[in-house]
Amino acid sequence: QDLPSEAERMVSLLKKEGCDIIVLLSHCGLEDDRLIARSTAGIHAILGGHSHTLMEGAEFIEGPDGWVTAVGQAGSYARHLGRMNLAVKEGRVDREKSSWQAIPLGKDIPEDLRVAWLIEPFRERLNEKLEVPLAPQPADMDARAEVLRRKEAALGNFIADAFRWKVGTDVAFIGGGSIRGDKIYLAGSVSYADITNMMPFGGSLWKGTLSGEDLLAVLETSASALIAEGDVYDGAMRVPTGGFLQVSGLRFTIDSRRQPLLIDSNSVVRTAGSRLVKAEILQADGSWGPIDPRKTYTVAVTDWTGGGGDKHYIFKKNAPLFSSMQQMYLEATADYIRFRGEMAAEEEGRITILE
Repeated sequence: QDLPSEAERMVSLLKKEGCDIIVLLSHCGLEDDRLIARSTAGIHAILGGHSHTLMEGAEFIEGPDGWVTAVGQAGSYARHLGRMNLAVKEGRVDREKSSWQAIPLGKDIPEDLRVAWLIEPFRERLNEKLEVPLAPQPADMDARAEVLRRKEAALGNFIADAFRWKVGTDVAFIGGGSIRGDKIYLAGSVSYADITNMMPFGGSLWKGTLSGEDLLAVLETSASALIAEGDVYDGAMRVPTGGFLQVSGLRFTIDSRRQPLLIDSNSVVRTAGSRLVKAEILQADGSWGPIDPRKTYTVAVTDWTGGGGDKHYIFKKNAPLFSSMQQMYLEATADYIRFRGEMAAEEEGRITILE
């Protein structure tokens, strides 16, 4: 949606309900937080995420009619705790008396014994399920963000294959940013805890249809997330790196030296991309063939990408053609591991990147 318009709508609604102070908890990224603050009067503070920005102090951003919004973000992965002291005078933020602090978190901070006592029984029950091995894992699995967001990854292939198998579609997608852990899982066995760390969001699988023309546009959109050497990457006009798609049922070539798709924060295309060089789809007989722009293909995708996350505007445009399978994609992957009897995959040349 149009973020400033939606923010204005919520401010109006909350004021009618009698709210004196309005705080926005955002997962839009710092640039979009700044956009909202510049465009909207009535929000006292924005506490953000997504861009993993570690802010040592608050930004006080002036919006319409001299309104000031305090903006803070505390990095990522629970390495810091953000604390905002918000002073309000006559309904407006007093920037002189307001502050933001990013407090480092580490092992030197003692746990709260009362909380530890309360959660211990639940931790024990959870670990009983999480630590049970699901199947052998013959080789290392690389879940580092620098791999999943930049190139074909064996782990991405396996998870996308799991989606296509579970839903029964022609193709499947998962954004590199939807696979977490940011480490190499060493060969041995894979547990439920491992795949929970890889896919911690609890999202569901969607199934729908796209024309071949739209399928090609999805791949061009994904290519916008790649940052080439010497590339002037403007996050406000590009697909986030987490929007680079891992795929099943497709193989294609991207030339990262070419013009990337430019798309604004409202997912409106400003400049067409030309990075997609070639794309093929896996056919029923196991051979590869061209994608027919006029043909309709079935697609499995996460709810995040299917809903237009990471600026995947083609999915957002085609939302009426998709529906939830009422299946968590974490569970779909676990089922596929059990079906296969192992978690094994390799890079197969699904994605070729020319640099």
